[in-house]
Amino acid sequence: MMTSSLLQDKTALITGASRGLGLYIAKRFWELGSSLILVARNKHKLELCYEELSASTKSQQSIQLISSNLGENHAISQLTQQISHKKIDILVNNAAIQGPIGNSWENNWSEWEQTLQVDLFAPIALCRAVIPGMIQRQYGKIINLSGGGATNARPKFSAYAVSKAGLVRFSETLAEEVNPFNISVNCI
Repeated sequence: MMTSSLLQDKTALITGASRGLGLYIAKRFWELGSSLILVARNKHKLELCYEELSASTKSQQSIQLISSNLGENHAISQLTQQISHKKIDILVNNAAIQGPIGNSWENNWSEWEQTLQVDLFAPIALCRAVIPGMIQRQYGKIINLSGGGATNARPKFSAYAVSKAGLVRFSETLAEEVNPFNISVNCI
Protein backbone atom coordinates (compact mmCIF):
# COMPACT_ATOMS: atom_id res chain seq x y z
CA MET A 1 0.00 0.00 0.00
CA MET A 2 1.27 3.44 -0.88
CA THR A 3 2.29 5.68 1.99
CA SER A 4 2.21 9.43 2.04
CA SER A 5 3.15 12.31 4.29
CA LEU A 6 -0.22 14.00 3.80
CA LEU A 7 -0.89 13.89 7.54
CA GLN A 8 2.71 14.09 8.70
CA ASP A 9 3.08 16.13 11.89
CA LYS A 10 -0.67 15.84 12.52
CA THR A 11 -2.23 14.05 15.48
CA ALA A 12 -5.62 12.40 15.12
CA LEU A 13 -7.83 11.28 17.99
CA ILE A 14 -10.18 8.50 16.88
CA THR A 15 -12.93 7.03 19.06
CA GLY A 16 -14.23 3.53 18.55
CA ALA A 17 -10.79 2.78 17.14
CA SER A 18 -10.35 -0.87 18.08
CA ARG A 19 -12.49 -2.42 15.36
CA GLY A 20 -14.60 -1.84 12.28
CA LEU A 21 -14.65 1.58 10.69
CA GLY A 22 -12.66 3.17 13.51
CA LEU A 23 -9.81 0.71 13.06
CA TYR A 24 -9.88 1.21 9.30
CA ILE A 25 -9.67 5.00 9.77
CA ALA A 26 -6.78 4.58 12.22
CA LYS A 27 -4.88 2.37 9.77
CA ARG A 28 -5.42 4.79 6.91
CA PHE A 29 -4.41 7.86 8.92
CA TRP A 30 -1.31 5.97 10.08
CA GLU A 31 -0.39 5.16 6.47
CA LEU A 32 -0.73 8.86 5.66
CA GLY A 33 1.74 9.82 8.39
CA SER A 34 -0.49 10.83 11.30
CA SER A 35 0.29 10.19 14.95
CA LEU A 36 -2.68 8.62 16.70
CA ILE A 37 -4.59 8.77 19.94
CA LEU A 38 -6.86 5.73 19.84
CA VAL A 39 -9.85 5.50 22.15
CA ALA A 40 -11.99 2.41 22.70
CA ARG A 41 -13.59 0.43 25.52
CA ASN A 42 -11.64 -2.78 25.00
CA LYS A 43 -8.04 -2.34 26.17
CA HIS A 44 -6.94 -5.72 24.76
CA LYS A 45 -8.23 -4.87 21.27
CA LEU A 46 -6.51 -1.49 21.48
CA GLU A 47 -3.24 -3.23 22.32
CA LEU A 48 -3.66 -5.51 19.29
CA CYS A 49 -4.16 -2.39 17.14
CA TYR A 50 -1.00 -0.92 18.61
CA GLU A 51 1.03 -4.03 17.77
CA GLU A 52 -0.23 -4.03 14.20
CA LEU A 53 0.32 -0.33 13.59
CA SER A 54 3.62 0.05 15.40
CA ALA A 55 5.16 -2.63 13.19
CA SER A 56 5.11 -0.05 10.39
CA THR A 57 5.98 3.05 12.38
CA LYS A 58 7.85 6.00 11.02
CA SER A 59 10.25 7.80 13.34
CA GLN A 60 8.06 10.88 13.77
CA GLN A 61 4.83 8.95 14.45
CA SER A 62 3.47 7.96 17.84
CA ILE A 63 0.48 6.03 19.12
CA GLN A 64 -1.28 6.61 22.43
CA LEU A 65 -3.97 4.20 23.62
CA ILE A 66 -6.80 5.29 25.90
CA SER A 67 -9.26 2.72 27.18
CA SER A 68 -12.47 4.58 27.97
CA ASN A 69 -16.16 3.70 28.08
CA LEU A 70 -17.87 6.72 26.54
CA GLY A 71 -21.17 5.53 27.98
CA GLU A 72 -20.08 6.64 31.45
CA ASN A 73 -20.13 10.30 32.51
CA HIS A 74 -17.00 10.03 34.65
CA ALA A 75 -15.10 8.35 31.80
CA ILE A 76 -15.92 11.22 29.45
CA SER A 77 -14.81 13.74 32.07
CA GLN A 78 -11.54 11.88 32.58
CA LEU A 79 -10.96 11.59 28.84
CA THR A 80 -11.63 15.27 28.15
CA GLN A 81 -9.25 16.26 30.96
CA GLN A 82 -6.64 13.87 29.59
CA ILE A 83 -6.77 15.31 26.06
CA SER A 84 -7.54 18.98 26.68
CA HIS A 85 -3.87 20.01 26.65
CA LYS A 86 -2.74 17.74 23.83
CA LYS A 87 -2.08 18.92 20.29
CA ILE A 88 -4.96 17.29 18.46
CA ASP A 89 -5.29 18.35 14.84
CA ILE A 90 -8.01 15.90 13.81
CA LEU A 91 -10.88 14.51 15.86
CA VAL A 92 -12.85 11.57 14.51
CA ASN A 93 -15.94 10.82 16.60
CA ASN A 94 -16.67 7.29 15.43
CA ALA A 95 -17.75 5.45 18.59
CA ALA A 96 -21.45 4.60 18.64
CA ILE A 97 -23.94 2.12 19.98
CA GLN A 98 -27.20 1.05 18.40
CA GLY A 99 -29.25 1.46 21.54
CA PRO A 100 -32.55 -0.15 22.39
CA ILE A 101 -34.64 -1.78 19.70
CA GLY A 102 -38.43 -1.54 19.82
CA ASN A 103 -41.16 1.02 20.18
CA SER A 104 -39.78 4.20 21.71
CA TRP A 105 -42.36 4.28 24.50
CA GLU A 106 -41.49 0.71 25.49
CA ASN A 107 -37.69 1.04 25.52
CA ASN A 108 -35.77 0.99 28.76
CA TRP A 109 -34.99 4.59 29.72
CA SER A 110 -31.44 3.84 30.86
CA GLU A 111 -30.71 2.38 27.41
CA TRP A 112 -31.95 5.64 25.86
CA GLU A 113 -29.65 7.63 28.14
CA GLN A 114 -26.70 5.36 27.31
CA THR A 115 -27.31 5.78 23.56
CA LEU A 116 -27.50 9.57 23.81
CA GLN A 117 -24.40 9.56 26.01
CA VAL A 118 -22.22 7.60 23.55
CA ASP A 119 -23.67 8.80 20.25
CA LEU A 120 -24.29 12.49 21.01
CA PHE A 121 -22.96 13.80 24.32
CA ALA A 122 -19.51 12.17 24.10
CA PRO A 123 -18.79 13.67 20.65
CA ILE A 124 -19.95 17.09 21.88
CA ALA A 125 -17.72 16.83 24.97
CA LEU A 126 -14.72 15.80 22.89
CA CYS A 127 -15.29 18.68 20.47
CA ARG A 128 -15.44 21.08 23.40
CA ALA A 129 -12.17 19.66 24.73
CA VAL A 130 -10.14 19.95 21.51
CA ILE A 131 -11.50 23.16 19.97
CA PRO A 132 -9.64 25.64 22.24
CA GLY A 133 -6.30 24.17 21.10
CA MET A 134 -7.44 24.14 17.49
CA ILE A 135 -8.43 27.80 17.75
CA GLN A 136 -5.04 28.63 19.26
CA ARG A 137 -3.26 26.89 16.36
CA GLN A 138 -5.78 28.20 13.78
CA TYR A 139 -6.19 24.68 12.40
CA GLY A 140 -8.40 21.68 12.98
CA LYS A 141 -10.53 19.00 11.39
CA ILE A 142 -13.48 17.41 13.13
CA ILE A 143 -15.27 14.45 11.58
CA ASN A 144 -18.44 13.22 13.27
CA LEU A 145 -19.86 9.96 11.99
CA SER A 146 -23.63 9.79 11.91
CA GLY A 147 -24.05 6.87 9.54
CA GLY A 148 -27.53 6.50 8.16
CA GLY A 149 -29.19 7.15 11.48
CA ALA A 150 -30.04 10.77 10.77
CA THR A 151 -31.23 10.58 7.19
CA ASN A 152 -34.82 9.49 7.78
CA ALA A 153 -37.19 7.98 10.33
CA ARG A 154 -35.83 4.83 11.99
CA PRO A 155 -38.79 2.93 13.47
CA LYS A 156 -37.74 0.69 16.37
CA PHE A 157 -34.37 2.50 16.58
CA SER A 158 -35.58 5.84 17.94
CA ALA A 159 -32.77 6.49 20.45
CA TYR A 160 -30.15 5.91 17.76
CA ALA A 161 -32.02 8.08 15.24
CA VAL A 162 -32.47 10.93 17.73
CA SER A 163 -28.82 10.87 18.78
CA LYS A 164 -27.54 10.84 15.20
CA ALA A 165 -29.94 13.57 14.05
CA GLY A 166 -28.74 15.65 17.00
CA LEU A 167 -25.13 15.00 16.02
CA VAL A 168 -25.79 16.19 12.47
CA ARG A 169 -27.43 19.42 13.64
CA PHE A 170 -24.68 20.00 16.23
CA SER A 171 -22.02 19.47 13.53
CA GLU A 172 -23.71 21.93 11.16
CA THR A 173 -23.94 24.56 13.89
CA LEU A 174 -20.40 23.98 15.13
CA ALA A 175 -19.03 24.20 11.58
CA GLU A 176 -20.32 27.76 11.29
CA GLU A 177 -19.04 28.71 14.75
CA VAL A 178 -15.46 27.53 14.18
CA ASN A 179 -15.10 28.38 10.49
CA PRO A 180 -13.40 31.75 11.22
CA PHE A 181 -10.61 29.82 12.99
CA ASN A 182 -9.71 27.57 10.02
CA ILE A 183 -11.43 24.59 11.64
CA SER A 184 -13.66 22.41 9.52
CA VAL A 185 -16.43 20.22 10.88
CA ASN A 186 -18.03 17.51 8.79
CA CYS A 187 -20.65 14.94 9.64
CA ILE A 188 -20.82 11.87 7.44
